[in-house]
Amino acid sequence: MVICYMVMSFCSISQIPLVSLFLLLTSESLGNDITDALKNKPEWKDVLEFINKTEAKLRSLARKNSGSKVVFQVEHSGIPTIVHAPNIIKFDTILVNKRLGYKADTGTFTCRKSGLYFFGFSSLATRGTKTDVMLMKDGSPKRGIHTDMKGKNAQVAMNNIILYLNKGDEMWVQVTKGSIWCPGRSITFQGFHVPE
Repeated sequence: MVICYMVMSFCSISQIPLVSLFLLLTSESLGNDITDALKNKPEWKDVLEFINKTEAKLRSLARKNSGSKVVFQVEHSGIPTIVHAPNIIKFDTILVNKRLGYKADTGTFTCRKSGLYFFGFSSLATRGTKTDVMLMKDGSPKRGIHTDMKGKNAQVAMNNIILYLNKGDEMWVQVTKGSIWCPGRSITFQGFHVPE
């Protein structure tokens, strides 16, 4: 789409008919015959050069970014319904796990590509308790949720962070004080690589 717009803009500036442009843009699907024929037309030289340079740039960008998307979104199924400190929360329902960085059996995300990452997580403290839930990086707390619920009250709390990870760094969510309540997929953990 971007190539079409750029070439159409170039053609309108160069006053090349759009019908001829259509033939040029469909040449890839029709084979090299049309492209070869147009190479012999001097008025198409600049357009062909523009298309070839643009295509080379886009292919280069695609190669650089191929496979760079790291995304995961997981939930706790509710079994067990209560997770006590000092346990790691094992989010066992995987909704998205592109590049397979998250492992449900350990509850950890392992960085496979160094760079900036966004992480978000939630907590639901058990009623009448003081609870701390921490997002951990290689054993060190990076972001926390503190909850002090009175009586029969309950509330979901969320927090997030953007931080730099090196390949091999591990992230997880851990109850460090009190306990959390996990009824039916009510708490989540997610993260993704932030393109620079």
